[in-house]
Formats: sequence, structure tokens, C-alpha cells
Amino acid sequence: MTGEGPVSPLTGRPFVMVPRPDSFVTMPDRPWVAPSVEGPAPEPEPALERNAFSFTVSREMALDYGLVEPTPEEATKRAADLDRYQREHAEDQAAAAATVRALDAITEPTSRAVLDLHQRAPVPGRAYVCEGCEADGYDHTSPAYPCGTTTLIASLHGLAFPRGLYELDRPEDGSLDPKETP
Repeated sequence: MTGEGPVSPLTGRPFVMVPRPDSFVTMPDRPWVAPSVEGPAPEPEPALERNAFSFTVSREMALDYGLVEPTPEEATKRAADLDRYQREHAEDQAAAAATVRALDAITEPTSRAVLDLHQRAPVPGRAYVCEGCEADGYDHTSPAYPCGTTTLIASLHGLAFPRGLYELDRPEDGSLDPKETP
């Protein structure tokens, strides 16, 4: 290594170090990098700058977020999709309610003890959560009912919740609320 600075391992020649004009950091451990003779650069004035970025939005996404008005054909298709979803959701909730009532009728001691531990608790204005599962997440929330344990006990007794059911909606009359045991 010569006094000019470090040598490139690829070419065997010394690196050429050129100071930046706005450089204000001195590096005593690297004497070949000289600080600028003009001193530190002036602080820029604070200003609000506009971000320059763009991304592509599909027609479907634009419709979902209300960015564009649907055509009559799109409005008809979306209304039909909503009707189908609401009908399937009502059927799934009715099937899930029947499964919950069948689970409530189970008397086998081990399954009953596990089901009593994983009791559903109504959440006002929402659905049910499992009281037996550990709450997790940053907001410390309980998992939706039916939880995995309840689903497993149901399958052991030949019962099943509808495929794709995320949570059990709470009926207006509270008919699926757990009964108080003395």
C-alpha cells in the first residue's frame, strides 16, 4: 500500500479519493479523504415536498373504493353478488347455529369439560368470542368462536361447522348465548 490510499484488489491500482464539495465530516482515521475547504453545507430551508409515485389500480379495486361509478352491467352484477353472499352467509349461520345447539347437548364428560372451558361469550354489537383460548395480539383480543378446540370437539362427535365460517354472528334474540349454570 502506498501513501496515496488503499489499493484495489481487482486492479492493483490505488483508489482515487475525491472530496465532495459539500463534505463536512472529517475522517481522522482515513487521511486520504480530505474535508471540504468551504466548510459545512448550509441547512436547507424546511419545505413541504410532493411525493412523486404512482401505482396501478384495477377497475374492480376502483369500484370497491368508490373511485369510479359502476356501469349498469357492473351494478347489476355487483347487486347479484351481494345477494348471493348474503344468502350463503345466512345459510352458513343457520348451519352453525344448529351445530352449536348440538354441541350444547353433548353430555360426554371429557368433551363437556372442554366445551365448558371454551365457552362462547357474546360481544355487544358483534359476534361471539371464545373465553377459553388465550387472548393474543397487540390489542389482547380473544379469538372468534368457534375456536379450533371447539371445532375439533365437534368433529369428534360427527358435527361440523360450515366450511369457511370465520365467526358465529350473535342472533338478535340472544338464543345462542350461553346459559348460566348454577
